[in-house]
Amino acid sequence: MKKILLTLVAVFFLISYTSAQDELLMDDVAVDTTMADMEAMMNNMFANEVKMDVDTLLFPIHQGTFYMTDTTQNPTAGIFSMLVPDTYEETKKAIVENPQNGMKLTIKTKESIRINNKQAIHVSSSTLNEGISQITEIYIIQESEKNTLLITGVILESAYATYVDAVKKAAYSARIESK
Repeated sequence: MKKILLTLVAVFFLISYTSAQDELLMDDVAVDTTMADMEAMMNNMFANEVKMDVDTLLFPIHQGTFYMTDTTQNPTAGIFSMLVPDTYEETKKAIVENPQNGMKLTIKTKESIRINNKQAIHVSSSTLNEGISQITEIYIIQESEKNTLLITGVILESAYATYVDAVKKAAYSARIESK
């Protein structure tokens, strides 16, 4: 699939990698990441299921935590959710304030909000990827002391008005359910 799916996958791996690196740094001394460490981190990330109210008429393709428009050859929007095994402040810093690993956000708006009575931040950013303008809507929600809920919507700028409210609705309805 095209750029939307690749962008969502890149965000997922960036968050996973950043969380793993932060988890494995102790007193500024790097600890070698073992397969067991990575497996434990991934099990923690997927031990719970993120549920959202997603408009299936706009996003009919659903695979795991990905929702996409039906134009799989040229998707116009997608939504991705995950539970990040890190604090709200560290997740916010890694994504918004000090992005690592080449994640460059041109922030259009950034606002502190509350979602379901939880501390959250909403960031709207733009990127230009191979001549195509995309808008990324990021919702970072404090789920617990040690876990953060991340909802990311990626929308082609030309289709922004069609999908932005559906992404917001999904983020505001996001909840964790144990598997």
